[in-house]
Amino acid sequence: MGSSDMTVLEINTGRGKVLLTNMYNDSRQQQGLEQSMCVFWKRSHKGGTEGQAEQMTWLRDFNLHHPLWDKECNSHLFMRSNLEKSQVLIDTLADFDLQIALPKYILMLQALQPARSDHILVVMEVDLSLEEWVEPLHPNFRSVDWKEVRETLSCRLKELEAGEMVNTHGKFFFWLGELTCMISGTIEDCILKVGTPPYQKHWWSPLLSARCMEL
Repeated sequence: MGSSDMTVLEINTGRGKVLLTNMYNDSRQQQGLEQSMCVFWKRSHKGGTEGQAEQMTWLRDFNLHHPLWDKECNSHLFMRSNLEKSQVLIDTLADFDLQIALPKYILMLQALQPARSDHILVVMEVDLSLEEWVEPLHPNFRSVDWKEVRETLSCRLKELEAGEMVNTHGKFFFWLGELTCMISGTIEDCILKVGTPPYQKHWWSPLLSARCMEL
C-alpha cells in the first residue's frame, strides 16, 4: 500500500473477496485515513468478478473523537477541530455503507499510572464458512395431467364468492389474493415436484421432442 501505517489482507472465498484493512491514523495529518480512502475508492471503481461481491472490514486506530462512539463524559474532546476531522471518517462510512461493529461504550484505550496508555486487545472472529446450497424442488410442468388440474381448479373456484363487480381497490386485491392462493394450492396438490439436473435444457418440452422426432 506504500505506507507503514496500513496493512491490507485480501481473502478469496466462494462468495467473493473479503478485504481486511488494518490502519493507524495520526490525528494531526490523517494520512492513514486518507490512504485507506484512496484504496477503497480505487477498488470500488475497478469492480470485481460478475456475481461476486467484495466485503470490507476496516480495523483501525483512528485517534478520532465524536459523540457517535465516545462517552458523553468526554465532551471536552468534542472540539470543533476534532469533530471536523471525525466528519471525514463519518462521510467515508456513509459512502461505502460501512457499519461500526463495536458498541458505543466499549473502551479501546485505557489510561494507566504513571502517565502512559495501553491499548486493549480486541479479538475478532471472522466466519468464512460456506453454506451448502440445496437446489429447491420445483413443479414439473412438462409432465402434467392438465385435465386433472382443470377439474381441481374448477372445484376450488366455485368456492370463490366474489361478485361480478368489485367496487374498491381493497376488495380487488383481497379477491386477487384469494385467486392466487387457489391457483398455488392446485399446483401444489396436482403437479409433482422435481429437482433440476445440471444438464437439463430448461426451455425443452415434450412438444418439442415430438417435433424433433418428426424431423
